[in-house]
Amino acid sequence: MNTEQAVSSQYSADSTLLSPLQKIGISSLLIIISGLAWMASLQTQLFIIPIILDTRVMFAFNFVLIWTVMMVAMMLPSIIPMVLLFAKLSQSRVQFGYNVVPTFLFVLGYFVIWGFMGFILAVINFFMYPILMPWNMLITGSAFVLAGLYQSTKWKNLCLGHCRSPIHFLSHGWHDGLLGAIKMGSIHGIYCVGCCWGLMVALIAAGMMNPAYMGLIGIFIFIEKISSKGEFLAKIIGYVFVVFGLGFMII
Repeated sequence: MNTEQAVSSQYSADSTLLSPLQKIGISSLLIIISGLAWMASLQTQLFIIPIILDTRVMFAFNFVLIWTVMMVAMMLPSIIPMVLLFAKLSQSRVQFGYNVVPTFLFVLGYFVIWGFMGFILAVINFFMYPILMPWNMLITGSAFVLAGLYQSTKWKNLCLGHCRSPIHFLSHGWHDGLLGAIKMGSIHGIYCVGCCWGLMVALIAAGMMNPAYMGLIGIFIFIEKISSKGEFLAKIIGYVFVVFGLGFMII
């Protein structure tokens, strides 16, 4: 039996492998970490002026740091089902002679990808901000239109389908060991970025440091991934973004 078949059979046969207490513990820990990250994100409001007065390189560094904290705050709740399933399957691999891999390594790999996206955005901002600043309203509107149109594309649906079907991903792409956990988390992060990058671009355009916008985008992401009508709701969100963006451009 190969790894894919073994993981699939473990999922179907060992339905109680992860105890309710373990599930509650992992979920609670992730929610607490998300809450702390939300608190930290709100505190960054106090440091906007010092960051602006800093060099552009330091601003880029601070941007990546703040961005990563924000992603922890916004994305952790939506990946709880995936993390729980990873923990369950990792524990089930003991019967095949493998050690249980710490679940945090999967989460670490996931947020490494989001941190890298923040780095890319910081580099773009570093070179393009002086050029684009006079066109702020047009750029903001265009960002919302772009994000809205992406919500209805096949690439969005592909990545969203991955995020909504954790067992398919883990059973077909399982890798044992410490590096395997980080690799799986990173792959999941790539799909998640593919699913949500448009929403994040809209967030940056609207005001990345605004808690209301952060909360709203976080809710959109959670609903898309968890709701049975996720793909339909993603399209509705996209239509709203397009209308909002066009209105911004006209004004």
